[in-house]
Amino acid sequence: MTLRVVKSLCRHQCRGSMLIIVGLVLILVLLQFFHVVLLSRLEFQEAEAAQRQEEDLIKHDLKKYDRISKILLEKISHTHILDSSGSYTIIENLSVPNSDITDFHEYGEEINVAFATHTTSNNLHHLIQLSKIWDGPISVSVFTYDDDIVSTLHFVAFLKACHPSVHKVTTFHLIFPLRHPPRNARDILNMDIDCKMRPESLITKHRDNYDFDGLEYPHNLLRNVAKKYSKTSFVLICDIDILPSPNLHGDFISFINRWQAVKSEGFTEPIVFVIPAFETKNISEILSTKSDLIRSWGFGSVRPFYWDVCWKCQKFTDYEGWKHLPEIPLLDIGYYIDWQDPWEPYYIADKNVPDYDERFKQYGFNRISQVCEVHIAGYHFAVLNNAFLIHKGFKIPGKFHSAKEEELDRNRNLFRKFKDEMREKYPSTNRQC
Repeated sequence: MTLRVVKSLCRHQCRGSMLIIVGLVLILVLLQFFHVVLLSRLEFQEAEAAQRQEEDLIKHDLKKYDRISKILLEKISHTHILDSSGSYTIIENLSVPNSDITDFHEYGEEINVAFATHTTSNNLHHLIQLSKIWDGPISVSVFTYDDDIVSTLHFVAFLKACHPSVHKVTTFHLIFPLRHPPRNARDILNMDIDCKMRPESLITKHRDNYDFDGLEYPHNLLRNVAKKYSKTSFVLICDIDILPSPNLHGDFISFINRWQAVKSEGFTEPIVFVIPAFETKNISEILSTKSDLIRSWGFGSVRPFYWDVCWKCQKFTDYEGWKHLPEIPLLDIGYYIDWQDPWEPYYIADKNVPDYDERFKQYGFNRISQVCEVHIAGYHFAVLNNAFLIHKGFKIPGKFHSAKEEELDRNRNLFRKFKDEMREKYPSTNRQC
């Protein structure tokens, strides 16, 4: 074979190889193209499916919201009672939990304790976090009036439709002034709902609980309603922006069963169980244990409640004594305290504890008056060792509403009258406040 023939064959083979390579590259390009097209189509289909799923969820939310809204409207149309003064309308059990937890059967006990609180529509969002930490019944009285009923019912329906933890444990009660009854309540049927909404976005007007266009906020009436309709043997009456320590509900039930066994052996005097209250600078900080709290207390991000506003109102809790109690795994009584003026602790008590005097409204003496009567009625104050309460945010002087001092003076005069009445109501005691 000559050299010329060999070269010719090589050229033909190389040309054939190049054609094969080019063909393979074209095939790879086409395959990649079809792969990209197929992925794009799949992504589009997935996006369409996700959108349809989201639309279905929103339709489900709306359907559930509409059903709940109609139930609420039906309730406020047919259920009305008046308070003792004849000034307020009460709609008890406006909406009840979706399960019967009155006896809290998973504990196997008949004893139960409710977190009883009060609010306006502005602060209903606090129930979401509260219902996740307090795993027992919550009884909340909601103050409303005039067109505010729309925001209130809208918020209640949203919470029940979109937040199962709230729906599971919370009973809502409604209170409004007789002279300012609800208006346009059916407007809630025209509202849209999406469970992905931030709860705070439902607040229509940011304002203090004490600032209601000339209306008085009836703390003590609201507290009494929440207490009365709690359907539990014990209550923790507390503000809605205060969180209990985790597991307090179950721990207290276990404790009170042990305590009642001791009580049956000879201790018969009435008692309330004080829970030390704190306030946190970082409202998103989660304090799971007493050790966590003490650590944050040392860093300055947590401090005793009312530290700057009214330290004398809380100092008799003896926070330092509580901090240094021996560590034990069970909830128990750490120590007893004799009541001193003007101590106003938060506590768990049985439902026979005296009611709050409903004449006290707006700012000042609304809680201390009730604690005063508890003391005069012969109750003992026992501080629990491992339990605590956390207020969201530091209380700062000067951040209160403009009419605070005027309301304080008015209620101070009422408190003097109240103490005179206590002497007549409990003539055989030597206790006073």
